[in-house]
Amino acid sequence: MEESDKIRRASEPIELVKLVKRIKHELSSDESLAELPRAVKHKITDKILQRLRSLRPNASISDQQGAIS
Repeated sequence: MEESDKIRRASEPIELVKLVKRIKHELSSDESLAELPRAVKHKITDKILQRLRSLRPNASISDQQGAIS
């Protein structure tokens, strides 16, 4: 069990998670942005997730960032 936890943690896209958190923080602090409709947000989220899921399991940070750029 302990080893499976290590493997799971090692395969997490840590840098991508940090990047997403930073972007969310920047967007939430910027009051000049217009609020997007929920349907648009959902569609964008689905596209990003689809692109990330299409990457190979051991994709590098650059590959992950390139997939969503």
